[in-house]
Amino acid sequence: MQSQMSAQAGAAGLPKTTGSSASTGWSELWRGAYVIFHKHMYKFRTNSMEIGGTLGWPLLWILTFGVGMERVVDVGTLGANTSSYLAFITPGIIALTALSGAVNSGMTLLEEKVKGILKEYFVAPIPRMSILLASTASGMVKTLIQSLILLVIAMIFGARLDTNLVGIVLAFVVLLLFVAGFVGFSNGIAARSKSMGGYHMVLFVLNLPLLFLSNALYPLES
Repeated sequence: MQSQMSAQAGAAGLPKTTGSSASTGWSELWRGAYVIFHKHMYKFRTNSMEIGGTLGWPLLWILTFGVGMERVVDVGTLGANTSSYLAFITPGIIALTALSGAVNSGMTLLEEKVKGILKEYFVAPIPRMSILLASTASGMVKTLIQSLILLVIAMIFGARLDTNLVGIVLAFVVLLLFVAGFVGFSNGIAARSKSMGGYHMVLFVLNLPLLFLSNALYPLES
C-alpha cells in the first residue's frame, strides 16, 4: 500500500514522504538546537560578569528584602502557616528571578540579532525552530541554577518552607513551565525590537506592574 501511494505521488509530481525523511527532520531540529544551546551555555560559563550576576542577584534580594525587612513586617499578617517574612518572600523572589532569567534570554536573542549572528543561524542547514528551542532551554537551565542558589541561600539565612521534597519539585516544574512561556514572549519582543534600549523599556513597563500587583513582597489581603 505504501509503495503504491509513493508511486502515485511520484506520478502526480508530488514529493515522496517517507519515515526516514521525517526522522531526519527531527534529528536536524534537535541537533541544531543542541549546538546553539551549547553555544549559549559556553558563553555563560566563560562570562565572569554573568556568573557574578547569577550568584549576586539572589543574594541581593535575600539580604535587601528578606533579611532587611524581617523586623519591619508583622509575621501575623503573612498567614497562619508562615514562620517568617523570609519564608514568605522566598517563593516570590524565586518567581521574580525566573522572570529576570526569561528577560535575559530575550536580550541574548536581541544581541545576536544586532550583531548579525541571527542571520548566520538563518542560512545554516537547521530548522528555525531550533533557535527558539535552544533559547528556551538555555533560559530554563540558567533560571534553574539561579533559583536553586536562591533557595539554598534563603535556607542558610533561616527560611523554612512549609512543604516536602515532592512539593518543591512540583514547584520547580511549574516554575520552568512559566519560564518557557515567558521566554517565548520575551523572544517575540526581542525579534521586533531594533535596540537594547527599546527592548528594556517595553519589558520594564510590563515588569513593574507585575511586581507590585503580585503578592511576591507582601500579602494582598493586608
